Amino acid sequence: MQKLGLDADQINAVRNLPLAGSIRVLFRNRVNQLDDETKELFLTAAVIGNTFSIPILEKACDLKNNNFVTAVEELERVHLIQPITEGSVAGKYSFIHEKIRESVLQDLSLVRVNLIHEKVAKAMEDTGPTSHQAAVIADHFQAAGNVHRAFHYWIEAGMHARSIFSPHEAAQAFQNAEKLFLQTEILMDVKEIHKLYTQWAGLKEERNDSAGLVNCYDKMIEWGRKRQSPLLVGSGLLGMAHDEILKINPQKANEFIQEAEIFLNQVENKVELSNLYNHKGVFFQLTSELENAAESYKKSLSLTEGMLDPWVLSSRANLLTQISILELFLCNTQNALRITDENIRLGEQTGNNLAACWGYTIKSLTQNLIADFEGGIQTAQKGFR
Repeated sequence: MQKLGLDADQINAVRNLPLAGSIRVLFRNRVNQLDDETKELFLTAAVIGNTFSIPILEKACDLKNNNFVTAVEELERVHLIQPITEGSVAGKYSFIHEKIRESVLQDLSLVRVNLIHEKVAKAMEDTGPTSHQAAVIADHFQAAGNVHRAFHYWIEAGMHARSIFSPHEAAQAFQNAEKLFLQTEILMDVKEIHKLYTQWAGLKEERNDSAGLVNCYDKMIEWGRKRQSPLLVGSGLLGMAHDEILKINPQKANEFIQEAEIFLNQVENKVELSNLYNHKGVFFQLTSELENAAESYKKSLSLTEGMLDPWVLSSRANLLTQISILELFLCNTQNALRITDENIRLGEQTGNNLAACWGYTIKSLTQNLIADFEGGIQTAQKGFR
């Protein structure tokens, strides 16, 4: 169609034209002539989408290897599907015409479509890392009516989008998760609710959306009281403290911290307890109680020792930034240098470029303080790069 001189809108208009009735009947007859296993594979492919990958289709259909290959070859032979030759990714196929898939789906019962969506979602779970395709998995689980798994994967999709600096996609995924949560009467897991609003609040902070940040923590407190969850209430209150710290309002922040501590001491969640002591350290630092701040930071760091979760490691990098600044203020230069090296390593390892940059900055300042001016310049240049 491009060779005919049609622009993108004209091409899309042609693609959206309905198939002629005779053509639709022709394709339907081709499908009806397929054996049961080939027809099952074809219907599964239709549910996956207009393009689909062989590994996921094979897993979802659960056919014997020879039977699977024969079925794919048969669909190619009768001109229902075709391999995608463009690009470097092998094992991708598409339907000959987008309307073929649409016609096939119209002939399927809702129960059968739901069942296939469930199979496809589980196949995608089993075929490798899920983070980069979490949104697609969530879509399939939601279409299958499996709201718990859909909720989980919408949150995962938001976290993945946030990790690759796609804030719009992250916000959309979190909104999908919340919408699903609010529209169903099924009680979601408290830890999943906690993850949703904690991650969403982090996204709001990154976008300098103070009102959105507070809204996330308000909802966490609200649902915590409804579900009688000290984790949700305590984390929500700690989030409110964080907002007051950002506003440089330490006394109000401390009120929230003290209230949050009552709830968080009732749960065994080392990450949130680490977060609590981190906020205590910031409060002490803002009120010039530097020794107390150092003690709180060290307690915070010890609670997540050995954890390998990327988000925890990124938080540890931020915490090391705070500790190294404090050590510099206290003129503990050797400690500051040691901590900044760890800060830089963790920041670069987790993609937390801001923490790594702070590490280089503080290390450079420390080197200048001990008259290592050449080292300070080199460190600053690394941070700049």
